[in-house]
Amino acid sequence: MTRSQQWVEYETDCVNIYWATAWINTGGIPGYIFKNMITIAGQKWSGWGPLATPKVNFSPPASQVNVKETTGFYLGISINGYGVSGQVASGTTNWNLHSTYIFYTASGTAALNAPVSSGTL
Repeated sequence: MTRSQQWVEYETDCVNIYWATAWINTGGIPGYIFKNMITIAGQKWSGWGPLATPKVNFSPPASQVNVKETTGFYLGISINGYGVSGQVASGTTNWNLHSTYIFYTASGTAALNAPVSSGTL
């Protein structure tokens, strides 16, 4: 089993948003590798494996901020020097940060499973 755990954190005074950050932890069965991407208010970071963003400050403070986190799941198989590899699934969480609540949409793709959930925190 493979997994992608995605988090977001931000500071607000219930009127304004002052900063936001996000991170992704990935892991699972050997042979899988993970391409992670985070976008905060249009600023982008990406890398293979776990990924964390620096604290993004908003000056002047913002009333709403968008954060998107995506993980691509890749599987590679090599036998006697011959192999295949490619993307087998992806998982994305879109966070809409507001001064008093978070609205999120989480979705995934895989051969037999494409869950979608959303809600307010």
